[in-house]
Amino acid sequence: MSDTRNLSERYVATAGTIEREERRRNPRFLFSASMTVRLKDGIAMPGISVDLSTKGLSAMVSGVLSEGDTVVLEPVAGGAACARVRHKLGRLYGFEFVGLSAEQEAGILDACEKSKGNRRTGKRR
Repeated sequence: MSDTRNLSERYVATAGTIEREERRRNPRFLFSASMTVRLKDGIAMPGISVDLSTKGLSAMVSGVLSEGDTVVLEPVAGGAACARVRHKLGRLYGFEFVGLSAEQEAGILDACEKSKGNRRTGKRR
């Protein structure tokens, strides 16, 4: 029986380590910061970001969201950013930015550039 799931990464064992071959479109950078996740109805939930890319971020959120929800994340690169919930694993959510202005995109790119030393490499021991 073949596994037809679309996996985002593949594991390769080499000399005492497990390396993940990233198949993401954009690199992710470790980025931990307190934030607020605000729903359309104004309900605000505290959260903390885990990683950041130019297209989205992941965060631990102390509330319940559903895939497809549109939220406002703040602060992201000094302001608020609209995002869509793309996936969830317990309280860890993956958000995709939507409708960013050129200024917001530049701010997020700058934050990623500053975090280059904190790139998620995918290596595990």
